[in-house]
Amino acid sequence: MLKPLIIPVIHHRDRETTLAEAKLAIECDADGVMLISHAGKDEELLEVAGAAQRASRLFPVGVNLLSMSAIDAAKRAQELGLSWVWADAMGVTSRGLDELGQRLQDFARTHPHMTLFAGVAFKYQEPEPDPVEAAHQARLAGFVPTTSGAATGQAPDIEKIRSMGRSGVLAIASGMTPENVGSYAPFLTHVFVATGVGRTEHHIDPAKLSRLVKVAREAALEGADIYGLMADMMASSLTGRMMGFSREELIARFKASQPNAMAFRQLVLKSLADAKAAMVSRADGAQFTGPVIDLTAMKH
Repeated sequence: MLKPLIIPVIHHRDRETTLAEAKLAIECDADGVMLISHAGKDEELLEVAGAAQRASRLFPVGVNLLSMSAIDAAKRAQELGLSWVWADAMGVTSRGLDELGQRLQDFARTHPHMTLFAGVAFKYQEPEPDPVEAAHQARLAGFVPTTSGAATGQAPDIEKIRSMGRSGVLAIASGMTPENVGSYAPFLTHVFVATGVGRTEHHIDPAKLSRLVKVAREAALEGADIYGLMADMMASSLTGRMMGFSREELIARFKASQPNAMAFRQLVLKSLADAKAAMVSRADGAQFTGPVIDLTAMKH
């Protein structure tokens, strides 16, 4: 799947609103949703998250449970079959793991289908002297290091993001907007966004979210080896494995079919959106792994 993944953060108000906002996120071509309650309604939030995950099994749903420890949140999310758990405090810093971090590391190893997003060098935490090492320690533990700017809605210094994301996965959880996400996207694998695409505290602005998704995806492809990138994605897909093409064969077929890289890039963006929309609407458990490009129709 094309990175970074765009994940709207829905501030829970009530069941009807949160489920409607999750549906809207799908329609805006987001890659999942993260649910959070600032009103102490974590038990209600879990029920709603479970309902959202069951309604769209191919669309990842995560939670940030403010009233629980990260390990308790992870266990509750796992029981409901949720995809993601995010917590500001997962027991990881540049010094390594504390007891909580070690318990979550064990959880991550025994539940590889779940992704744990761990706050590092994060707003309102004790200052982190070495954000790059903190991100490294989080990755070693099996977490996705998740960082932020100095406050809600504030973007972090781009050099901080560049250095933290150089060695692997990295999520950002503040300050992203349709206007600035393109500058950050090449260094990120996940983008949590709320204020930058919000119409109100509890409602997404669909025009802003759609634009942010579009800008981030275009930025991810800018300057990339688009043929190699798509060969890697296709090779890992069910179709690619069934047809048995090597990476080199896929690249050759892509180039023969569309030698203009810019035109091929536009084809990829359209195919990604079409494929994901089709897969999300299915209920047979199939996994979206890449765009639908007809290999059999390509020239040898």
